[in-house]
Amino acid sequence: MNLSNKIQETFDDVKCKPELKLKTKDYLNEIRLKKNGQNRFNHRKNLIVAFVSLIFVVGIGSYSFLMAPFSYVSVDVNPSLELVLNRLDWVIEAKAYNEDGEVILSDVSLKGMNYKDAITCIAKSEKMKEYLDQDSVYNFTIASGSSHKEAELCLTIESLSSVLDYPYNSIHSDLHCVEEAHKEDLSLGKYTAYQELLQYDSTITIEDCHHMSVEEMHHQTETHKSNCQGGMKHHGGNHN
Repeated sequence: MNLSNKIQETFDDVKCKPELKLKTKDYLNEIRLKKNGQNRFNHRKNLIVAFVSLIFVVGIGSYSFLMAPFSYVSVDVNPSLELVLNRLDWVIEAKAYNEDGEVILSDVSLKGMNYKDAITCIAKSEKMKEYLDQDSVYNFTIASGSSHKEAELCLTIESLSSVLDYPYNSIHSDLHCVEEAHKEDLSLGKYTAYQELLQYDSTITIEDCHHMSVEEMHHQTETHKSNCQGGMKHHGGNHN
């Protein structure tokens, strides 16, 4: 039995003037309707709060997904730059690691670009052209949270060779090197080159690296390698 029927039966048994009965029933019905309306309002309010909360949570999650670093592409000529990419390959940060790199970033806006477009933009920058000569080489160093993504990045950079107009090197590095490189205020590429050179020259320091280009470091490494190989061959000849 619902509330309306209960009210009706109760007043049928009450002995008083009809006018008083009618006014009293109207008053009680009014209270009941207000209560039902309040319940519906509270229900709607709860739904709205839940919906807004869901949008907020999804928004937070999407923002975290889009802004979380996933891959790093270091671009070192003499300007030393590093592109930080999210999982969708968008540039979420572009950072210069020397004064020449700062000059380049003052000339281009890379944030929000796909990394392929960003590299093209760097290569076509009028400021970058001022640093390039016949001996220039682009040095790309790549690290990612996925080996598949690393391979994909390397292949894409290879496809840009016609845009670069200069020779290039492309190597892989490890993600743990990224944090170590940044502690020393070096790009991933320069820090990786330093680690390789250090294997042949224990006197090289981080401070030395700040004043050298990656290409100079690679040249020194190759010179040490050649000397080591020549020494081994010479030693072998004496042995025979």
